[in-house]
Amino acid sequence: MKEKIREAIGRCLKKNKKIAIYPFGVYGKMVKEILNQEFGLQECCIVDNYCADREMQCITEIDTNQVNDYCWLIACVNDAVFTEIVKSLDELGVDRRNIEDVFGDEHYYHLYAPAFMLYDAARQGITLAQYYENHYNALGVKSDTVMDKVADAINLPGGGNICEIGPGSGRLLVKLMEKFKPKKYEFYEIEKKLAEYIEGTYQYPGCQLIRREADGESLKETEDESQDLVFASNIFSLISYANTYQYFLEMMRVCKRGGYIVFDAHTEDALAESALNNRQNPVNTWRITPQTIIENIFAQRKMKLISKFKNLMVAGIGTDNRKVGNIVETWYIYKKDDIG
Repeated sequence: MKEKIREAIGRCLKKNKKIAIYPFGVYGKMVKEILNQEFGLQECCIVDNYCADREMQCITEIDTNQVNDYCWLIACVNDAVFTEIVKSLDELGVDRRNIEDVFGDEHYYHLYAPAFMLYDAARQGITLAQYYENHYNALGVKSDTVMDKVADAINLPGGGNICEIGPGSGRLLVKLMEKFKPKKYEFYEIEKKLAEYIEGTYQYPGCQLIRREADGESLKETEDESQDLVFASNIFSLISYANTYQYFLEMMRVCKRGGYIVFDAHTEDALAESALNNRQNPVNTWRITPQTIIENIFAQRKMKLISKFKNLMVAGIGTDNRKVGNIVETWYIYKKDDIG
């Protein structure tokens, strides 16, 4: 923890600005101690909205003409509190480049917590899908790369049915709607705020968008052999092997004969030595599913593998869009036997 604090202070000092500590909880006090004792520097101010100490200020007491003279050092691990802190700094007109997080590259998980994503997209006047697309396109990771390969591999006429597991921001949901023009699009999203957002935001002419109740392992509200395409992205590296297996069975159950199942997985190809040697790379906490296991499960049920390709994705992003590391994901496209 202390090393992370030293690194964050170092990033602040490179900006040649005074340091403001916000908030002043357990970690904020550690920041002050290290800044004062190890660096021999005094903070310009300490901000905490819930502390009665006279040496501290509430955010509403800060002079808006001076807010960008400071480097705001945020020392917080709670997602909800973090979001409120960033909101308050945005309202003051603080340039995001003048914000540093004590937790450095772990900041990625706060930035992409649903509460923060929804707030930030609204602040910019764009959809969550566009917010996510802008961020990753800036890092050279384009969703069109995957969508083009999927479209080249499958023959899916317009007016069909699509079911997606875990659309998240809706980034690929939007792409699938545009590419394949379905008549009906079902989705299962376990994060309630995101599910509500998707349901109320993304509409496509001639397509009925249907939110299904997600339980993290089944497609229980979808009928047998009713879907022309069943799709999942960045799901199976985040859940248990047992749940992944159940989802595979469910995807095959709801897929029509002659229909397609498309998903990605992090297989042994993701275990590059460069990733394993980087403790901040999330590959070290993600589940790796061996290719032989995936392919045996589907082959035993007469699913035909019609395409398989690799795609490089950003595994983690730190402050100032610094890449923590990359990981190779493997995409599978299966076709269900159209003979009963």
